[in-house]
Amino acid sequence: LVIVPANAVAEEPLTCPHGQITMAAPPALASKLCTTAKRAIEEMASCGLELNRPIHVTVTPDLPDDCHGLYYCGKDHIELLPEELLQQKQSEIELFRNLTPSVYYHSVFVHELAHAAYDTVECPFGSICTATSEYLAYALQIKFLSDEDRASMGLAKVPEKQIDHGEINAIYAAFAPDRFAVKAWAHLMQRPDPCGYVSDLAAGNLFFDFEHP
Repeated sequence: LVIVPANAVAEEPLTCPHGQITMAAPPALASKLCTTAKRAIEEMASCGLELNRPIHVTVTPDLPDDCHGLYYCGKDHIELLPEELLQQKQSEIELFRNLTPSVYYHSVFVHELAHAAYDTVECPFGSICTATSEYLAYALQIKFLSDEDRASMGLAKVPEKQIDHGEINAIYAAFAPDRFAVKAWAHLMQRPDPCGYVSDLAAGNLFFDFEHP
């Protein structure tokens, strides 16, 4: 079952040129999102995180108040807010406040695509490995930005202070998402081989989650 709100934006679905993503979105926006999807999918795949199935994207105003984008686990479905609504919410997250609205919008889409790509990795600790999934989504969301955009976020350089594995956890992601995002990106970029580290996560060889008592 794909959850589509009754008041979702009514648009004729558009299939992206690479054929993997379908969009229920205004045509001009759908075209731009297709371009972002192609780049993100190719870059993730180059690091072993493959999105190897069709994904449907719906642009709708009907998302929970705290959501800027949403991937439905196991449903191959992403929902995004319309551009103007996300622009209104952007200032709520201090980390991303200085990005141009368009750059932030597409970074949110990359975040959800990373969730979709990781969704097929079996979690040994339950149905969803939340910390690992959010780590990848936030780290890649920031990594795919330009140097200039990262500089506008205060991330011109990778922090020298080493991020400990234990600092990446689901509770931190839920209650301090902006700080979690920085830690995730910094931790990934501090690895000797960031791309290889993504590959290990995508292969299910590494996790930030753990067995609960």
